[in-house]
Amino acid sequence: MSTSAPRAFTIDRNDGRPVLPGNLHINRLLSQWLDFSHPGVVRVFTGKVELGQGILTALSIIAADELDVALDQIGMVSATTLEGPDEGMTSSSISVQDSGSAIRHACAEVRYLALQRAAQAHQLDILSLRVNKGRFKSAEGQDLGDYWHWLQDLNLMREYEGLSRPRSALTGHAPWSNLARPRGRSTADQRPAAGTQRVTGQMVCLRRPMRLGWPLHRHRG
Repeated sequence: MSTSAPRAFTIDRNDGRPVLPGNLHINRLLSQWLDFSHPGVVRVFTGKVELGQGILTALSIIAADELDVALDQIGMVSATTLEGPDEGMTSSSISVQDSGSAIRHACAEVRYLALQRAAQAHQLDILSLRVNKGRFKSAEGQDLGDYWHWLQDLNLMREYEGLSRPRSALTGHAPWSNLARPRGRSTADQRPAAGTQRVTGQMVCLRRPMRLGWPLHRHRG
C-alpha cells in the first residue's frame, strides 16, 4: 500500500534546494505570499489560521513593517491554498516563526524589486530612496509613485532569490518603529479565520498577562 506524501508542515530542508527561511522553503513563489493587484491594499497570504492567539495581527504587523506601509493597508488572506501557501497545521508559536519569517523575507524581496524599478526609471541610487505608507520618495522629497504603480506589470510568480535582506537584519532599523502603539486586538483575529480578512488598524498586544491561582476543578462522574 502506497503512503501519501508528507504534509507541508514536515519541512525537508535536505531536498537538494537552497535552504530558505521558514515555510518559504516549501512555498518558494513570491505570489504565494503577496499580491498587489488591488490599489492601496497589500494582500498577504498565510497558511495559518486564527484560533484566538492573534496570529493574523502578528503577521500583518510583520508585513507592514517590512514594506513600510500602514497597518490598515494590509489585507490578510488566511488558509487558502488556491492562492496562498500550504503551511500544514497551525501549532503554537512555531506558526509565527515559520510563517512570519517567510512573509518578512518575501516582503523584503518585493520591496527591493519595486524600489529597483523606481530607481532605474528616475536614474537614482536605490539606497537613496525612502518608503512611507507605500509611497516612494527621493532624498530630495520627490514623489516617485508607490508599490502598486511599480509592481503592476511585474509577475510575482517567481521564486524568492534573496535579493535583499530584511530590514530587521540591518543595523539601525528598529522593527515596528513606524507603526502605532498597540491598542487592542485587531478585528482580523476572529474565529474561524479562513478566507480574506481585513485588518482595521487596531493592533494586538502580543504579550498576554499570566494569571495565577486559577482553581482547578476535577470532574467526578
